[in-house]
Amino acid sequence: MPEHQVDAFFTTANAGQGAEQTGFVVQGDRAARFGWGSHRMLDGALALARRWPDLPAAFRSGFDATLTTPLDDPWTIVFRGTQCLRLHPLDETVAEVTTIAARFPGLPAVFASGVDAALPGSSGNQAFLFRGNQCVLYDMRAHAVVETKTLAEMWPGLQAKAPEFVNGISAATYDPSKGEFHLFRGAHYAKGVLATRTVTTDAAVVDESSWPGLVPTFARGHVYAQDGYANHSTVESVDVETGKVTFSHKVRGSYLTRHAIAVSPDGRYVYIRSVSTWMCFDTTSNLLLAETPVTEDTYASSNVGFSPDGLHIHGIIRTFDPSVFHLDTFRVGTAERTRRIEVRGTDLFDDPAEAAETGGLALWDTPILTAPGGRYLYFGGSLDGDAVVIEVDDEASRVRQAFRIPNSTKFEDLAISSDGLFVHVATQTDVVTVDVRNGSIRCRGVLPHCRNVALTPDGQSLYCLPDAEKSGVLVADPVDHRVRHRIPVSAQGGLGSPRGIAFDFAGTYAFVGDPESISVSVIDTDEHVLDRTMPMTLKIGPGAVAFTIY
Repeated sequence: MPEHQVDAFFTTANAGQGAEQTGFVVQGDRAARFGWGSHRMLDGALALARRWPDLPAAFRSGFDATLTTPLDDPWTIVFRGTQCLRLHPLDETVAEVTTIAARFPGLPAVFASGVDAALPGSSGNQAFLFRGNQCVLYDMRAHAVVETKTLAEMWPGLQAKAPEFVNGISAATYDPSKGEFHLFRGAHYAKGVLATRTVTTDAAVVDESSWPGLVPTFARGHVYAQDGYANHSTVESVDVETGKVTFSHKVRGSYLTRHAIAVSPDGRYVYIRSVSTWMCFDTTSNLLLAETPVTEDTYASSNVGFSPDGLHIHGIIRTFDPSVFHLDTFRVGTAERTRRIEVRGTDLFDDPAEAAETGGLALWDTPILTAPGGRYLYFGGSLDGDAVVIEVDDEASRVRQAFRIPNSTKFEDLAISSDGLFVHVATQTDVVTVDVRNGSIRCRGVLPHCRNVALTPDGQSLYCLPDAEKSGVLVADPVDHRVRHRIPVSAQGGLGSPRGIAFDFAGTYAFVGDPESISVSVIDTDEHVLDRTMPMTLKIGPGAVAFTIY
């Protein structure tokens, strides 16, 4: 984890017509946007040099502090070492590169040598500059220091509410809509009222409840990949920042499966499928926490999916009766099963005549996905040679309906739209989009037979991995399936034949297995190019890929 979760944070109230008040969070050499209205991260962490290409070299490795005043908004003063400049974050303009001493004449020498954080003053002409345990209130019109005090003296309540903060902070930002300021230090923050300079809240952890998405947006994370070597596969994780393999575990079974690894919504747990069980590992320590039990009717396990709150997993068990499957639910990190739903091919349709004609149901290498809202689960299979998508009512604990895809020649993969109204189904014939409200097919026949399909986290692009060799990665429109981009991903050059796909938290990067070079290819989803490859030590190329922020 970084020393500080936030190195700089500035807010522009003038983010454009109709746009919400926008903050820019900086950590190291990357920045991401934060929406104050929606209180969530608005995009992924991009390199400073990429987000603002005109930045001088000295500013591309990080910002020390930033200052946006109401009179100059959205122009922002950026501090780095002894230098500062003016940045227009919306049109990417950079102006007036100079020294801190020249822009703020009369500052004490310690501030002229560098600033840790900055805030606008309650008057439009004033600004607070922070350095170590000192704070200056500076009049930018008169070019004079108004007062200099310790942080404890300048900010009443700081000593009591956040005692560590009196020694210094890493960043500060102002929320104009509420008149509140936020101070950051390490992994914590505190806030208060700018008009009175009063700190009103105790120091709290920067996490998903306080700053949704901030920590995972900047997490470099790890990628898990599994090979399909005989009946004893290996799962490895690789550090995305260093490219080094940090974890390896042999697994019995899971031959050539593409969904054998599942990561919890918070990234804390990873489940790995074995031949008849699921193993749960803590991603922060790589310790095995639990393995689900094998019951007497268990023939083989399929894959698992997490509940939206990350407290439970759902997994499919194939029994010795080929017509019967179990959808089991376990408490995460334990061997405690909390529910079992029986799934039979004959129970999938309300029409007795259709049910009577139903033949064999096969559920094997399918993801188990939860629609937005958390009530309905979806997984796929093959029924009488056609692909079928099964919908389970999680609240009622029963199979609700099924969508048979005619002339589809078996199921391959599944993705759910961000509004939960459509499922994108990869079959051995083509890719089909089904409206779950009525079962109608919205689009099919445009994309080829694909082994994997996945939507970007924002739901705006459908990534498809064709079954045909050396076809690269297709990026398609989720509505009409028109191919927007074809991305070469082979480490050896050329299109490559990728297998398995995952995105980082914000969708800035996609990760796909490259069997030819036994590596994981990293795709820049904004530029639609291969960013780099990460070699693995697996015996054969990865077939399943997953990402965790830890």
